[in-house]
Amino acid sequence: MLFLFPMKAKYAVIIFAAVEFLMSFQMTGVAHIAHLGGMFFGYIYIKKSSFFDELLDLEKRKKKKLEEIMIKRDEDYVRIQQEADKILQKISLYGMEKISEKERRTLDKASKLLRQREENIIDLDEYRKYWR
Repeated sequence: MLFLFPMKAKYAVIIFAAVEFLMSFQMTGVAHIAHLGGMFFGYIYIKKSSFFDELLDLEKRKKKKLEEIMIKRDEDYVRIQQEADKILQKISLYGMEKISEKERRTLDKASKLLRQREENIIDLDEYRKYWR
């Protein structure tokens, strides 16, 4: 009956929503408020569909998290390489006996991380423990 003349869908939805709202005051045994809730959720879904897509797209979220780990890994690689270079410079100037136990451990960890990076291996437990 409403579609005997051309009408945009959004106006038809507004009319149906108004009818549902007015009918919600009648004791007809129909859950008109539930219909309004469905209309509201549908509206939000259409307006914010990219939010729901991202929320439900687990593969995309996993890929984003992996990219963040790889970026952090590259930053850590540069930092550990710089630390190792400083310690190696100290060794070349003063000898092995002049470095501290902490510097020795740092070199060992740097060696392990750099080897893993070259072999494209990520030991996440060791990695997180060292950098956090």
